[in-house]
Amino acid sequence: MLNSPSPLFSGNGLEQNVSLTGNHAPDWLGVLNTASRNPYLLLTQVNQLASTEGTAADDILKTTPAKTTLYGLEGSDLMIGTNKQKNVLFGNDGNDVIQGGSRHDVLNGGADADRLIGNHGNDQLVGGSGKDRLTGGKGNDSLKGQSGDDKLNGGAGSDQLDGGAGFDRVNGGKGNDILMDYDGGDRLTGGQGSDQFGVGSPLATEATRITDFKVGTEQIKILRLGATFEDLTLETHKGETIVLDQGEAIAILSNVKASHLKQANFIFGDAQLADTLQQNLEQLLMDNPETTGVSSTVTAPDGTVWVGTAGVSNLDTQRSVEARDLFGAGSVTKPLVATVVLQLQQEGTLSLDDPLSQWLPEIANKIPNSNSVTIRQLLNHTSGIRNYASEPELFERFNNDPTILSQTFTNEDLLAVIEGKPALFEPGEGYAYGNTGYLLLGEIVEKATGSTLASQLRERIFEPLGMDDTYYAVQEQVEGNLTRSYQDLNGDGKLDDLNENLSWTTSAGGVVSTATDLSKFAQALFQGDLLAPETLQAMLTDGSPINLENPLGLTRYTLGVVSGQSNVGQIVGHDGATAGWASQMYYSPDRNITTVVMTTASDPVSSENNVVQSLEETAQRYPVSANG
Repeated sequence: MLNSPSPLFSGNGLEQNVSLTGNHAPDWLGVLNTASRNPYLLLTQVNQLASTEGTAADDILKTTPAKTTLYGLEGSDLMIGTNKQKNVLFGNDGNDVIQGGSRHDVLNGGADADRLIGNHGNDQLVGGSGKDRLTGGKGNDSLKGQSGDDKLNGGAGSDQLDGGAGFDRVNGGKGNDILMDYDGGDRLTGGQGSDQFGVGSPLATEATRITDFKVGTEQIKILRLGATFEDLTLETHKGETIVLDQGEAIAILSNVKASHLKQANFIFGDAQLADTLQQNLEQLLMDNPETTGVSSTVTAPDGTVWVGTAGVSNLDTQRSVEARDLFGAGSVTKPLVATVVLQLQQEGTLSLDDPLSQWLPEIANKIPNSNSVTIRQLLNHTSGIRNYASEPELFERFNNDPTILSQTFTNEDLLAVIEGKPALFEPGEGYAYGNTGYLLLGEIVEKATGSTLASQLRERIFEPLGMDDTYYAVQEQVEGNLTRSYQDLNGDGKLDDLNENLSWTTSAGGVVSTATDLSKFAQALFQGDLLAPETLQAMLTDGSPINLENPLGLTRYTLGVVSGQSNVGQIVGHDGATAGWASQMYYSPDRNITTVVMTTASDPVSSENNVVQSLEETAQRYPVSANG
């Protein structure tokens, strides 16, 4: 956008802080610092360069009353929110500087090293990937660094701060703040006020350092659901106190003596709930002999996390299932792909009303109504396109010869199954769940971005959220321990190893993951960390009612997710099943409960029942949402 120095910068000090030419990103922070000393300068000069449309260059973007949501796209951008309305500012690629206004703004840095400044109002700041710096400003803000070694400062107000993946430095600033370290290794400083520190999550790999814990006025929340004070050991070493949970160091407290710490200095989740959740998992195995292994993660309303496993990951070796073991996610892949599509839509790369033929003309002659089927209809299963996985040719081949599951299928192979067959109904005139629409969406993502679906999933979701054990198995080499999946194929009472090749599931079901990683995704998605508010709202509402008897009370399929009313209130998420795995991923916005279950059996009913148990048991233990 800016390809030469502007005379508007001359003679006012800005030329010392910003260069609009050359190979270096502009010093937008310097511009803001200069403008803060002369607000009139920002109003009269920087504003004259501002636009509302991001480009691939280094842009100055500023909201207007008519356009309050802006996307920076590529380049290192300066994005400024005005003071008269709520601003939604997404930096996307580049080293961006993003400043909110005086209302309750949403700032998202996206990729690279960004600087986010909340200013006034109760703001939501998300750093994304890269080494970001987030400052909340005034107001009660939410700051999430996501991946990278980030620096967070809450500023004034009572803030909630979570550095995310990486080794972060988190400072609460003024106010009574909540500082969380789920993956461990962060340096937490509460600052002024009476603060709460969350440490010791089962996801953590290193101890958290707390630099200024104040005995008597502050508390430490142990994030492992099931922990009790009796599990803790307190040791003093060189003037510091080391807190151990079941022998593992989870926190280091500077300038605090162990003898000064009592049970009242700690907060614990409901330990009895953890016991109940584990019993439910073990009962699932007893009730379902073909399920050899199961893994589950539940996040309670107070932020504590339970991770449980049962059974074995491999019948031959009898290796017990571990929390980082991989399972096929099945159709839980669909909300992942839908999120990428919706991000591309909000960035202006594509429109949900684009016809299929616009993006995939080479496939159009194989798909009926391809000139009128839209991306929106592919997302919510209202396109009328037949489901290749349900067609007799493929379904009967699988049943007659299960060894076919170990073969490699291409998208062309699978589309050939429905080629020449009529549509189930006219586009938009009905609902029929299937895989073909998401196969096509994966192709559209690759055409729109010029890269693989695997790279888009990794750059946009897996890396920012620290989903280190998640892969798009159709295109990526899977690392780690992939559980084996089994079925009794010939009815002799013995389980046979399916050796399933997920190529047949395509972008409708080809992700492998862990329960903990999918829990990270569910929370980030439904709490608004991946999509703009209006985009997330469309994802949750733009769809059709479905007739589906299920214990979760699911009644509507929208843009990549299914929702309904359960006994704990509204619920949203997705389930999945391949030939040999099943998965459930659901979130309760009313109770702030997340539950994920993954099993080594394709029958989703047993895992669905376990989700119901987990939600209801957790809701009973936490009758009122307790985010703090």
